[in-house]
Amino acid sequence: MLRNLLKKLVWKKSEQIKTKPLKKQSTPKESVKKLSSSTAPNRFLKFYHQNKSRLNVERRGSYKDRKAHGICVRCQKKSLPYIVFCEYHQRKQKSYNLKARMAQ
Repeated sequence: MLRNLLKKLVWKKSEQIKTKPLKKQSTPKESVKKLSSSTAPNRFLKFYHQNKSRLNVERRGSYKDRKAHGICVRCQKKSLPYIVFCEYHQRKQKSYNLKARMAQ
């Protein structure tokens, strides 16, 4: 009797696996262009272009973590939660924005 129950459970699991569609994992794109040494001016740019999608995911992840914990993304000082800059860098960013608007 116990053996029959186990067989039914195993059969149900196998049926669920067969009918359940496979999910695509949200990983960086696998299709990466191969750059020859003549295409890239130096090894650093070659590395960047070959690993661009993975690096972007890592960079955005650390940015979100810092933002959630209230750490300045430029200097790692304390800022308000969900604010990306400390007071000093907020002032600097305002001046950068002003200069950019004036240049237009």
